[in-house]
Parts: sequence; C-alpha cells; structure tokens
Amino acid sequence: MSATGVNVGRGSSDGYMVLSTLFSKGSWRNRVRSIFRMSRFVAVGAFGTMVNLLVMALLVHDVVNLNYVAAAVIAAQVSILHNFVLHERFVFGDLRDGAGSKPGRLTKTLLFNNAEALVRLPLQILLVETMRVGALLSQGATLGIAFILRFLFVSRVVYRPRVVKPAARHRGHRNGKKAIHA
Repeated sequence: MSATGVNVGRGSSDGYMVLSTLFSKGSWRNRVRSIFRMSRFVAVGAFGTMVNLLVMALLVHDVVNLNYVAAAVIAAQVSILHNFVLHERFVFGDLRDGAGSKPGRLTKTLLFNNAEALVRLPLQILLVETMRVGALLSQGATLGIAFILRFLFVSRVVYRPRVVKPAARHRGHRNGKKAIHA
C-alpha cells in the first residue's frame, strides 16, 4: 500500500495509480509502468476518436445523409469495439488473465461506454442545437471530456485483477469449513 492507501503492488490495476500516486512513496518501476499504460491508453483513445469521427463524417455527409444523433450512436458503437480490441492487445494485455473472462470484460466495456454515451448525447445535442457547434466538433469535444472517466473505469473495473481469497488454514478446518470429528 502507498501512503495514499492505493495498492501499488505488481498485481494492481495500474490505471488509477497514474492519477493518484505520482507523488507517493511507491516504486519508480510501478510509476513508469503506469505512465506507459496511460500513454498507450491515450494513443488508443486518440485513434478511436479518429475512427469515431471518420465513421460519423461518412454517415452524416452526402453519401448516407444520416441524422447526426443516429450517426453519433453508430460511430460510438464502432469506436467502442475498436478500442476494446486495442486495449486487450496493447494496453491491458498483461492484466487480462486476472481480470475475468473476455466476454465479461467486453460486457463491462459496452455497458459503461453506452451509459457514458447516453450522458454525452444530450450535451452534444445542446451544443449543436443551441450553441450552433458543428456535429463533428461537438462529438470530438464530448469524447475528450469523457476520456478521464473512461480511463478510470477501464483500468479500475474492467481490468481489475480478481482477488483470490486464501484457503482457510486454521486447525480443524478443511476447505474453509469446520471439520466434523466423529
């Protein structure tokens, strides 16, 4: 444990460490690893934002001419799946084994990101309809605002290592249950 009460051990999910323990007494190796993980997360997020905006641009312009709200929802789904694949491979690959099943991680990712998109969407509509901000610019701005929340959720919930409880080692107990003596 660090001075801030955050687990900075080797098996910890490194994401929260970047934001909370840069100046604590944790080891430099953990800090450097956390910074590299955050850097990779930023790179994936930047690439995912470009994918999101590209998909949205293709949907709202002349070829498809879809409403910007529907285009934003579709673009979000594409970029969520895109980012999940890259996170699995390049950002949290070393934490996958202890973080539950792949379908479980995907489910958590989809639930959070879609809930976050439902919060972002009214803000985007407000920006477009009342402030006359372009649809693509408002999409990019709201994605940027949500970045930190997304990082904290993914690093602390989706890829958080499962806690394995040690077996009961008390005398007279077997497999965590009290032994019955005849």
